[in-house]
Amino acid sequence: MGDFVIVSEDGLDSMMLRLKQLSNNISRSVPAAFLSKVAAHATARAKVNAPILTGHLRLRIGATHTREARTQASAVIWSKAVDQATGFDYATFLHEFQIPSRKSPPGRATPLGLGPLTAAQPPTPEGGAGGKYIQRVVNFHMNSYRNLLIAMLRKAAVGGDVKVLGGSLNSN
Repeated sequence: MGDFVIVSEDGLDSMMLRLKQLSNNISRSVPAAFLSKVAAHATARAKVNAPILTGHLRLRIGATHTREARTQASAVIWSKAVDQATGFDYATFLHEFQIPSRKSPPGRATPLGLGPLTAAQPPTPEGGAGGKYIQRVVNFHMNSYRNLLIAMLRKAAVGGDVKVLGGSLNSN
């Protein structure tokens, strides 16, 4: 017959308890802190990258974040500038169809050009003022957001305060 290997259970209970505590600490602190930092950063950067005519659009960019379940959370960065008389959503139209978008609005063969105020805006790391002002920000900073999440997970794993992290996002 074959040899048997004896496995000791010493310490298994304490290790399982430690893993449960770690999981609870992470799920309590990381999602809200991470989404709050990322949403605030992406909103601020989207305001700088939005087209400008009257400034109304830049004022109407915001974010919300929610916890759907213990293991699910989400953030939504939104922009809404609707003409009350016509129901036309100026924010979505410019986001989707103004340069640098490659999409053309209905009835046009090319994307919308930049207006003089938008074209005069200083350059930004995300590509400057113009269309896709939310999407470009999130795509450009994705690695920074990923690094922040990793840092928060590590900090939570040792019982640290994850809310103190994320200051480096504001330097961009």
